Amino acid sequence: SPVKTSDRLSQLNTDVIVRNIETILTPTEKVLVACEQTKPIAIKRDAVVLTERRFILYRPKLLGRMDFQDAQWKDLIDVHLSQNMFGSTISFRIEGNRVMAVDWLAKKDAMKVYSIAQEKEEIVREERRQRQMQEDRARSGGIDLNIGTPGSTGSTEVSSVADRLIQLTKLYEAGAITPSEFESKRAELISKL
Repeated sequence: SPVKTSDRLSQLNTDVIVRNIETILTPTEKVLVACEQTKPIAIKRDAVVLTERRFILYRPKLLGRMDFQDAQWKDLIDVHLSQNMFGSTISFRIEGNRVMAVDWLAKKDAMKVYSIAQEKEEIVREERRQRQMQEDRARSGGIDLNIGTPGSTGSTEVSSVADRLIQLTKLYEAGAITPSEFESKRAELISKL
C-alpha cells in the first residue's frame, strides 16, 4: 500500500486522491507515495503522486474537475526540494528544461517524496550512462583504425597513427571499449609504425 501524508485531517482526502490517480494508471502501475498540500484556507489542494513509472501532479478544480500533469521517470533530469517556514516545495526538472512543482507540502511528507524521487533519479542517470556507453561503443565500431599502406613511414602517417591512438585512448577512457580491445588495437597501431 502507498505511503500517504502524515496529517490525519488530510488522510481521507489523500485516500480520495490515490483512488482518483489509480483510475489513470496502467494495469501494472502502483502508487508509491501521495503527498497533499497543507495550505491553510484552501478549498482544493494540489498533490504530488509518485508511481513506479512516473510522477504525477494532481490539481483538483471546482465542480469535480481535475488536471493531471505527469512525466515518466526516464524524462527526469533532476529533482529539487526546498523547505521554508510554511512547508516544502518539490520540483521536478524534466527534458526540455520544463519544471513541474508543488509547494506547501508538509516537510516530513515532502522528504519522503524527495527520497523516493532521488532513488528514481539515480536509476535514470545510470540507465542514461549505460545507454551512452552502448552508443559510444556502436560508434567506435565504425572507426577506421587502419594506418594506411604497409611499408610507408612518412611523417603524415606517423601523425595519423598518433591521432588514432589519441582517439582510441578517448574511447577507452569513455568506457566505449574494453581494456582488452584497447590493448589489442593499440598494439596493432604501434606495430605498424
